[in-house]
Amino acid sequence: MEGLEWKSIKDANCNYTGFEWDSKNAYNADKSLKEGYYKTAILIQEKSANVPKDGAYFHAVATVYKEDGTTEDYNATSLPVDASKYGTVAAGIYIAKYGQHPMNGGTNPYPALNVYTLNGSRQLPDVGGDNPATGVSYVEGVNIHKTGKDDFIGIGSNGNATSQGCINIERGFEDANWNDFLSNFSNQGGDIGVIINRTPLKPKVSTEILTSIQKPQLGSSNISWELYYRKRAIAYHQLAILSYKNKELSVGKFYSRMGKLENNLANTYQQFRK
Repeated sequence: MEGLEWKSIKDANCNYTGFEWDSKNAYNADKSLKEGYYKTAILIQEKSANVPKDGAYFHAVATVYKEDGTTEDYNATSLPVDASKYGTVAAGIYIAKYGQHPMNGGTNPYPALNVYTLNGSRQLPDVGGDNPATGVSYVEGVNIHKTGKDDFIGIGSNGNATSQGCINIERGFEDANWNDFLSNFSNQGGDIGVIINRTPLKPKVSTEILTSIQKPQLGSSNISWELYYRKRAIAYHQLAILSYKNKELSVGKFYSRMGKLENNLANTYQQFRK
């Protein structure tokens, strides 16, 4: 029973946001996994609210929660190539099973993951409650599969869409990324936990403000070094404020301390000028 203990978690608004490692409370008396626990799991997380209508780039990240308790991220897209024509799966929790795409065999099927509701239905709720392709309230036949050739996302010259509501994973050179992604599930039976979170990630604080400050050349005057460290102290102060607003409190404390250090260095060089 090593590493079979991922539990879904929610935020204060009861939205599913991911999975946490919980090895102590995962099993029933008969050593079966309790409901809501998974050997492996996947979080499909939107990166940005600025998603193109044609889904033409990897706007999401698929975080795989592995059996050994570690995680790994893969580029993904969770939108159809044209949301005005095809359904989009609503945010929420689902399960996946190792299978194939297309699930019914179709043309050139290959190993993939098939997605279900928690009660085992292949009819997943549509994000707007009205699937443009069918007029019903669900999206049917959703799989997690690789993108088109050379990671193409869209409608090909043959008129086929790379996604009509499925979740696509970046395939990479010679399918290296896709094969690595799928290898996390190929040897397990049972359900794979799947959460789709369409609330965009908060943008992380950019440190470009620091890298844009040009460092003086060796041998420069003390006043040049003083100004350099003053600018860096101000930059760190700004980063601390931004981190606080983003609720990255520990990061904010780090930037605050660094700002004080840079300010002390500036004061040191100012002393040389007196």
